[in-house]
Amino acid sequence: FTVICRGTAILVNILGYFSVAITLSWEISLAALIASVLMAWVFSSLVCISMRTGTATTDLYKSFITRLTDGLQGIKTLKAMGVESYLGPYLEDEVRELRRQQLLQRLAKQVLVDAREPFIIILLSIGMYVAVTKLGTDVALIVGMALVFHRTINSVGQFQSTYQGMVT
Repeated sequence: FTVICRGTAILVNILGYFSVAITLSWEISLAALIASVLMAWVFSSLVCISMRTGTATTDLYKSFITRLTDGLQGIKTLKAMGVESYLGPYLEDEVRELRRQQLLQRLAKQVLVDAREPFIIILLSIGMYVAVTKLGTDVALIVGMALVFHRTINSVGQFQSTYQGMVT
């Protein structure tokens, strides 16, 4: 519920930023919209990785708990047969895979957060260069639009991070 409320609040912020951007310049607003879609598309693979690893982690936890419970319930039988030493390696493989999935999940989440800002700065720099050199836009308007552009794109990134947290 909290994630849904946070996602809704971020979407309202995005709509507010786009409304302000449209009043300042529809051309730059269109560029911000295109940049937002581009950023969502570029980082969508990280969300897919998180979704896959989240499902795999859940399945591994279920399997591990089942095997651990079965092994502990039959420990006396296993000891009587002298095969209790096989239980550890049997469980270690699942623990190793579980750790690997959790590492991938954390990595995808952190890359989404850490790569967002450089991506935004690159797009902002390109946009400011084009606005000044090719379009001859007023510098005051460019500064205002740069601020709105940055906040809009950053909000889209926050929404994507929230969505990624929800699907894992």
